[in-house]
Amino acid sequence: MTRRHVSKHQLSDDDLFEALQRGREDVPFFADYFCGRQLHDGQVDWVRNANATVNLLLTGNRWGKTSVCAIRHLHALFFKIGAEHRYTFDGRIDPELMFRLRYRTIHCAGLYETAEMVYDDLVAMVRDNPRLGAWVKQPIPRTKPATVEFLNGSRWLFRTLGDHGEGIDGNSFYLITIDEAGWEPRLARIVDNVARIRVADVGGRLDLVGTAKPGLSQEFFEVALRAQAYLGDTRSLDHVPDQRQKSTAIGFGVHVDPVVYAYAREAGVDLEQVIGRWHQRRAVA
Repeated sequence: MTRRHVSKHQLSDDDLFEALQRGREDVPFFADYFCGRQLHDGQVDWVRNANATVNLLLTGNRWGKTSVCAIRHLHALFFKIGAEHRYTFDGRIDPELMFRLRYRTIHCAGLYETAEMVYDDLVAMVRDNPRLGAWVKQPIPRTKPATVEFLNGSRWLFRTLGDHGEGIDGNSFYLITIDEAGWEPRLARIVDNVARIRVADVGGRLDLVGTAKPGLSQEFFEVALRAQAYLGDTRSLDHVPDQRQKSTAIGFGVHVDPVVYAYAREAGVDLEQVIGRWHQRRAVA
């Protein structure tokens, strides 16, 4: 017998309009009420604050990045986040314009099997939570690569990244997540030449997600360092907020979360050389 999640937010289904209004601004509430997932403190911090053009999520095992990636996309697709200026006038939503708006997000990885883990989590959420399933076109396609459609016109694509980012090229996306980005040897070039362009067209977001384990490429640390320099954001390997410490300066005006710095050293990555090479390429360009 499957045990169904019971939301701690005890709104009746008659209060759907209220839930929709709250869910747009309150992502943890949306995750619980519509998706049946209660986020821990680190996940709450991520979904609330990672709203820059490029966002870095570097976690340990069992942190829950698969579920938080799913919630991130679902919230964006549900409310067409980032496109409000296209369907809102004088503070009021025009439902017809909102439903007609072309809105796409994509979750990808070097291997489709990696991207498919988030797809499987989506399928489980839809199966177990009628409040979410009511907004997703049924049946959810089982073909690969999958594209999931929503009743408000949104589409969520699952793809392989491709050696040069061809999996995400050719369309504009309001949210791109690259899972296990640390295993991509051409990550920096893909981010610069493809991914950032694909989100820039619509003012979208790019999330680079990685698991802290041996084998992470220097490319991931390069992109991570640049994102910290641009955004002032760091992602600790531990999701407990009060365990974050003062960042470590490594030169070129870049400060690094000490846990990331320590892990890079353990992995044999010289962060000063990594960021130095990037500055040299920028100077030549």
